[in-house]
Amino acid sequence: MRAILALDSDRVTEARDQVVPLLGATGEPAGAEDTVATLVALTRIQVRAGHCREALRTAARCSRALAGAAPALYAAALAATAGGTAEEARRLAAQAVRASEADGDRLFLLRALAVLGQAELLGGDPRGAAAAVEALQRVRELGEAMCAADPPLLHWYGDLAEALVVLGETEAAGAVLHDARARVRDEAPGSVLAALDRAAGLREAGLGRAREGAVRLRAAVDRLRPLPLPVELVRTLIALGAVERRARRRNAARQALAEALETATRIGAAPLAGRARDELARLAAGERGAEAGATGPDLTPTEARIAELVGGGATNREVAAELFISVKTVEGALSRVYRKVGVRSRTALAHAMAVAVIASGAAAVDAGDDDPPGPSAQTVTVSQVARARLPRPLDTRR
Repeated sequence: MRAILALDSDRVTEARDQVVPLLGATGEPAGAEDTVATLVALTRIQVRAGHCREALRTAARCSRALAGAAPALYAAALAATAGGTAEEARRLAAQAVRASEADGDRLFLLRALAVLGQAELLGGDPRGAAAAVEALQRVRELGEAMCAADPPLLHWYGDLAEALVVLGETEAAGAVLHDARARVRDEAPGSVLAALDRAAGLREAGLGRAREGAVRLRAAVDRLRPLPLPVELVRTLIALGAVERRARRRNAARQALAEALETATRIGAAPLAGRARDELARLAAGERGAEAGATGPDLTPTEARIAELVGGGATNREVAAELFISVKTVEGALSRVYRKVGVRSRTALAHAMAVAVIASGAAAVDAGDDDPPGPSAQTVTVSQVARARLPRPLDTRR
C-alpha cells in the first residue's frame, strides 16, 4: 500500500524500490493471490515509469501465477497499452471487464474499464473514441458510486474528456473537465494536473483555438518533464505535435513529434511510437502538398469520417449510427466541415471532394510522389477523405 501511495504521488522510483523486495519475500509458491497482487502493482509501476518491455514480462508472470483471473487480465491489458498493441490491449481489457463482473470485483472492474478506454483511445479514430467514452463513462459512474477521488480516477477523467473531443463533443468534454477540476486538491500530483491540461488543450484546439490549445499542451509538457513519467510525456508531445501540425506550425510540430518518437522508441512504447510515426508522415505529406500547391483544410477525425459518409450519400441519422454519436453531434461537425471546405450543402461538399481528388492526384505527379501516405486517423485533409468517399455498409453492432 505504501508503494501504491507513492506511485499515485508520482514517486515512481520509490514505489518500485518498495515493491520489488516483496517478490523475493513472498515468492510465487507462497501464495498465488499475494504474488499476483504484488505483480499487478509492479506492472502499474513499470508502465508509468516507461519500462514497457519489463511491464510485458511482469504481466506474463502474473498470468502464469493466476491465469484467467481479473487482476492478471488487467495487468496484461495495461502492459499491452504501453508495450504491446491496441488490439491486444482491447481484447485483454474486455476479458478483464467480464472477469471482474463475474467476480463482483468493483475495484478491478473500475481498473479494467479504464484500461479498455485507454486502449480504444490509442487509435485516435472516432469509432475507438466512441467505445472509449462508453467505457470511461462507466468508470466515472462507478468511481462516484464508490466515492473514489484518488489520482487514477482523475487521470481517467482526462481520458474521457479527450475521447469526447475526438468525437466533437467539446461541450461535454468541458463539463467533465470542470467536474474533475472541482475534485482536484491543492496538493494534487503533477501528472494529474498535466493530464487535465492535455485534455483541456485538445479541447481548445477542437473549438478552433489552436494557439490557446498549444499553450495548454506546452504547459502540460513542462509539468511532466521533471517527472519520471515518459509515457505521459510522449502522449502529451504527440497531442501537441498534432495540434501544431493542424495549425500549420510545422517546425514546432516536427520538434514535438520527433521527441515523442525518440522517447517512445527508447522505452519500448510501441503503440505510441506508431502514433508519432504516423503524425510525422502526415506532416511530411502536408509539406509536400504545400510545395505542390495542393493544400486544403485539415479536418479532425470525426469531421473527416462524417465528410466521407455524407459525401457518399449517407443521411445524418445514418452517420450517427455508423459512428455511435448523436445526430446533434453530426449536425455540428457537418457545419464545421462546410465552413472549413467553403461549401454550404451536401452536394457542394461531394463536388469539392471530387475536385480535391483530381487536384491531389495532379500534385502527386508534379511532386514525384507516387505513393503518398494514407489517411490520418488523427486528422485528415479534404483530399485524403475524398479518396474513399463511397459509403461503407453500416455496421450497427456495438
